[in-house]
Amino acid sequence: MRLTWPLRSNRGAGSVTKDQSSGMTIAAVEETSVLAAADGTVLHGGWMRSFGNAVFIQHDGGFATFYGHLGILYVRSGQKVSAGDRIGLVGTGPSPKLAFHLLKNGHSVDPAPYMTTSQ
Repeated sequence: MRLTWPLRSNRGAGSVTKDQSSGMTIAAVEETSVLAAADGTVLHGGWMRSFGNAVFIQHDGGFATFYGHLGILYVRSGQKVSAGDRIGLVGTGPSPKLAFHLLKNGHSVDPAPYMTTSQ
């Protein structure tokens, strides 16, 4: 599994912090395009408690990616996406950010070793 950076641009991207569940929280500019990190099928695109608008994408090999704190979504459940496709925009607010997680067989894993490009 190889992942591409999930934001359109690093311009204005702030700190990247690891959270308790091995995911990343990436400070970003409001309305930055959020991109699919790998080819897959959207499992969920909609509201989730604690994350607002969010997207889950299923990938080959038991992997899935999660994108949270989105403002606008451009995908829906069942839709096929390719790496680099725009799936939404970072939300607005006092501290816009993207929550990005990689799961393997339902368990959260650190996405950093799978990234082909980084901040």
